[in-house]
Amino acid sequence: MGVNAEMPAITPELAQAVTRLGHIRRQMRDLETEEALLREEILSVVEYWPRDVFPLRVGAFEVRVGERKGRIDLTQCLSIMEREHLLAEVPREPVIVSHDGADELRRALTRLDMPESTREALVQAYKAAIDWKPDVSFDVLTRLADEARLSPEEYKSCFKEGKPTVTVLTVR
Repeated sequence: MGVNAEMPAITPELAQAVTRLGHIRRQMRDLETEEALLREEILSVVEYWPRDVFPLRVGAFEVRVGERKGRIDLTQCLSIMEREHLLAEVPREPVIVSHDGADELRRALTRLDMPESTREALVQAYKAAIDWKPDVSFDVLTRLADEARLSPEEYKSCFKEGKPTVTVLTVR
């Protein structure tokens, strides 16, 4: 905490507002936990029901079950793709490795005289500044699996918890 010789007094109104906000935040955390537990309970029952029964009316509420793309486990995925020699299939995106290197590249590019030594300096500055990391996406992984270049087990292993798709419950 900062030290302030002239700290203003904490008014009763401020204390009340801070206390109320603290209680609200605590209630929200408790409600979020309860919501997660209820979602798990409901999904454990309806997850395997035929999709054509949804949307389902339950009292005043409508229940829908859908799917979304799973989250990629990048470390596991890159390991599998490297082992299977598939990294060349993945689009790449530029990443600044070093801001100092990027600045050096900018300075090097202002010197457009291109004898071989300058060209080598530009290449070195570029390599010091920019790298190209794999941009693994759901679509790339699905294509590789559809082409049987990733086995079903490898495909699933590329996703967190081994889930290429995640069942989503909506109650409105």
